[in-house]
Amino acid sequence: MRSRANSSAVLDPSISALIFASQQPGRLAWDAPNRFLSRGWTSLPWWNLLFSYFLEYRSGFPFSAINDQQQLVGVANNLRYPDYVNLNVGLEKRFHFHNHDWAIRISGINITDHKNPTAVVNNVDAPNFLMFSGGEGRAFTARLRLVTEH
Repeated sequence: MRSRANSSAVLDPSISALIFASQQPGRLAWDAPNRFLSRGWTSLPWWNLLFSYFLEYRSGFPFSAINDQQQLVGVANNLRYPDYVNLNVGLEKRFHFHNHDWAIRISGINITDHKNPTAVVNNVDAPNFLMFSGGEGRAFTARLRLVTEH
């Protein structure tokens, strides 16, 4: 997908995120001009397993730089987080037990272990300016569920 999210008034000052600057045009906080989504599932020939996946790639979201006095530095939302990449895969096995149908599923979340940061030091006066952090690393989950089909 290709898209743009621009506005003539991008600054949204609040008590929790106070920025001293006059209103200006630019990218909105959720602008992601490049995005690719894919998902699917298929039956595997071994043990009646079901394989599924979900893949998402997108441009990083924009953010603004400020200084120690909470003043906007440069143009609003002119910097971006790194690109976001997430690949989740899963294997599921259905079985019959005590007159019920069950399914056990094992999933890998963010298999590529891409950093996908959720926070950034945007203060140009900070020694760690543009240091990114947060995000979810690789993880594995398992679940057992009772299958009800209509």
